[in-house]
Amino acid sequence: MTAAPSTSVSLIIPTYRRAERLAETLRAAALAAASLSSGAFEVVVVDDAPGDATRQVVQYGPLPGARYLPSQRQGATRARNFGAQQAQGGLFVFLDDDIELGPESLARLVQAHGAHPHGVIVGTLYTPDQPVRQEAGLAPTPFTECYTGLLSVPAAEFAALGGFRDVTGGWPNWDDVEFGYRVTQAGLPLRRCLDAWAIHHDASAQSLAATARRSQAAARAAARLFQAHPGMQGQLPMFADKGPVNWRADRPRLIARKLLRRLMSQWPLLRALETLEPGVPPARDALRRWIVGGYIWQGYRQGLRELR
Repeated sequence: MTAAPSTSVSLIIPTYRRAERLAETLRAAALAAASLSSGAFEVVVVDDAPGDATRQVVQYGPLPGARYLPSQRQGATRARNFGAQQAQGGLFVFLDDDIELGPESLARLVQAHGAHPHGVIVGTLYTPDQPVRQEAGLAPTPFTECYTGLLSVPAAEFAALGGFRDVTGGWPNWDDVEFGYRVTQAGLPLRRCLDAWAIHHDASAQSLAATARRSQAAARAAARLFQAHPGMQGQLPMFADKGPVNWRADRPRLIARKLLRRLMSQWPLLRALETLEPGVPPARDALRRWIVGGYIWQGYRQGLRELR
């Protein structure tokens, strides 16, 4: 299935010191671009840390005519907005530099926007060890599952929404979930395209330590996210048992969960669990989830203390 002839697409990729990984991303994007039957297509790469081989990867890579835009280390949010300001297509497709597009994914996104011309559509991301499911169609998606790794939005709607926003003051800043929240508040459809898929080569998921540190930082920033959008409070499942106990409103079961989470998330116990983790293969996945949950608890409580 191919894209509508009248569709013009701008593929916008922010990058930060990942020249080698970016080269793989561009190679997959070149294959995906071949699925577009006609219509204008451009690639805009915003380099947020000029100095490595990124310029050469873009200018001499597999996508002739790809535009290289140096930035000034302003963060991914501003890099995406800067790329959008320079883009000329009617449909913006935002892609992270560690995403490997499926061969037909761009065509599927364009087709999906034919059914929802004013909506926002995210693709389906898999980890490298997950099999790609043979699914098709669109599925309603909550704003909590909006991500900038593979996201498409009409240029006019993106401008009307004010682009991406950094409401937390730094990475990781929840700009994708915050954008999805504003999309739903504006009454626009938010959908996931099941057959617009990609592989996410997430470096932070390659070790427990990296996952824990990223989760802690994200949880710390979430306190400021909820301050900016109080209506989001309680809607992100990962924080269900991480907040303080509300003795008047919380049900007994939730109170018990919060108290247990608090007990099990103290640093001495977390360190002990991390020491045990390599030696318990049968329970490793469950133990890792609990350890990461503890880091989320610590990060969120740190964010709340800073707000006070």
